[in-house]
Amino acid sequence: MDKIYDLLLMIHNQSEVTQRQLAEKAELSLGTTNALLSYLEDHDFIIVDKSKARHFQYYLTDSGENKLKELLQSFKATKLQLASKKAQVTQAVILAAGFAPDFSKPACLVPINEEGVTSLERTLRLLNDRGVNQITIVVGYQKEAFEKFASPTVTLIENPDYTLTGTMSSLSKVFPLLEEDFILIDGDLVYEEYILDQLLTNQAANTISTVALSGSGDEAFVDMDEEDNLIRISKDIRQMNRLSAEMMGISKISRELLKEMKNLYAKNNNQWLNYEYLILQAAQTYEVKCVTSDNVAWGDLDDQAALTQINHYIWPTIQRHEDERQVEYAKEKLIEILNLAPQDISDIHFAGGMTNTNYQAVINGEDYFIRIPGKCTEVMINRDNEALNAQIGSALNINVDTLYINPQTGIKITKAVTEAETLSPRTARIQETMREVATILKNLHTADITFPNDFSFMDEWKKYEDLVQAQNVPFYPEYQQLREDVLQMTEILKNKYGLLRYPCHNDLVAENFVRDGQSGKLYLLDWEYSGMNDPSWDLAAFSIESELTETELNYFLEQYFGRPATKAEKQKVKMFQIYQDVLWSVWTIAKESAGVSFGAYGIDRYNRGKKQLEEVLADEQ
Repeated sequence: MDKIYDLLLMIHNQSEVTQRQLAEKAELSLGTTNALLSYLEDHDFIIVDKSKARHFQYYLTDSGENKLKELLQSFKATKLQLASKKAQVTQAVILAAGFAPDFSKPACLVPINEEGVTSLERTLRLLNDRGVNQITIVVGYQKEAFEKFASPTVTLIENPDYTLTGTMSSLSKVFPLLEEDFILIDGDLVYEEYILDQLLTNQAANTISTVALSGSGDEAFVDMDEEDNLIRISKDIRQMNRLSAEMMGISKISRELLKEMKNLYAKNNNQWLNYEYLILQAAQTYEVKCVTSDNVAWGDLDDQAALTQINHYIWPTIQRHEDERQVEYAKEKLIEILNLAPQDISDIHFAGGMTNTNYQAVINGEDYFIRIPGKCTEVMINRDNEALNAQIGSALNINVDTLYINPQTGIKITKAVTEAETLSPRTARIQETMREVATILKNLHTADITFPNDFSFMDEWKKYEDLVQAQNVPFYPEYQQLREDVLQMTEILKNKYGLLRYPCHNDLVAENFVRDGQSGKLYLLDWEYSGMNDPSWDLAAFSIESELTETELNYFLEQYFGRPATKAEKQKVKMFQIYQDVLWSVWTIAKESAGVSFGAYGIDRYNRGKKQLEEVLADEQ
């Protein structure tokens, strides 16, 4: 049965494969492989497409998928489960041999901020701060540029064949130095320190860091089972059963797993092999856990576009998360409000947020969230309205239950959703998810309720403009002309398309949607901007924040209206998209005037809204 399992798993992961390749990977003769494939085909476990004379394609049937799951469950009990034997991992390997054509130096040595910090310097500091002080850097391209990092605790190892080999070749150069469990990190990663903390403190000996899908186009998609065990890694999205995570490039590897990887690598004849696929193969023998981080900022320095994204968005977000992290204050508030003893809280860490800072805490074994309001929110948000509207959202079974909210301080505590999966702009664009979001919004907008407040673009816009002017800071270039154009568009909107008034959420970022991992139910959180408004605001918000393509937007609107959207409905959504780019760009100026950095977030939204506004006014001529 072991070989049956091997063949089914290989076909599951890669349909385009030859019999010879299957035989080599399963360590079988061609004759035995042919006999087993015939058995699988005769028993309706696989379909063999023989239309290509020399290159058959294999597909699992439903029976084959079920057989694979059955074997996987039986083998799961035989997988070697290793608890981490060391209280502290002290070794790390940083892979930094390759090169990116866009840069004149190794990507990990390219500055990621105005202070000149590089991803390698940051990773070295984060490792040292955590007692990981036996570090090996695998170098290749411009190896001499790394010499300044060599020290009694940092060893440089060269991979001279870096242009001709994959990452497993680089890792193999370090085999003689690896005697204990170690951390493996891709050198060009920029990431929040929490991701590293989460990996180091996990009790499993073998773990890989996974995050919500980024939509970068170069994701290594990850499938895991209900117990977070690694099942599959693939660059091909069509091979994935779930679309909930991608591999980051930070892993914790035990010496036992490494030994298995060594044995597999010794039989390898693919020079381009990357280490993650050997981790996947070794996971058939040793249990490998996926440790997923939600609401974290990270990036991969692949090219100039990625550097711009890191410089303008990711790095400022990391700074906000790490510099403003009021963990102790949040912990004190939890103890005070819930009448806890300090030892009742076993963990507390940052959990995302732009307007506010949110923290996830483990209290007596259960997960909770506490929100600490951000700067300027006391004048931006009416917390009394939020408290009431959030309760209404909970009564509609759209929002989670709120355990505590203080309208004076803005502090809020909720119990965490079971095995929560936070949406990302990429996962929000899955058709099934868009259908669910459309249903949630339709139920909210048509509910027989009235929020006590209105959310008006004009009122909110004036509020943020007044804050900016009070701080005596400048608006973005050509702002006065944009302002006049927005007022012109508003007259067209009111007179030609009309404004409606229904209960709306008004803050439809993907991260405000959380799925219960057990029931599958999707919740809509954070009701601080909620109020009576035109439903087109919510439709525009979801589409622009999740970066829907025109095709995806048409699909989403069809799910909402129950029919294809009319030209007028689409134009109205486009106008509300402009409203939001203008509003949140001025919001950004107001927040930054209070000392909070958002990088290029504000100016990019301003420029996009300005361009789209010109197009709309031209259409309406």
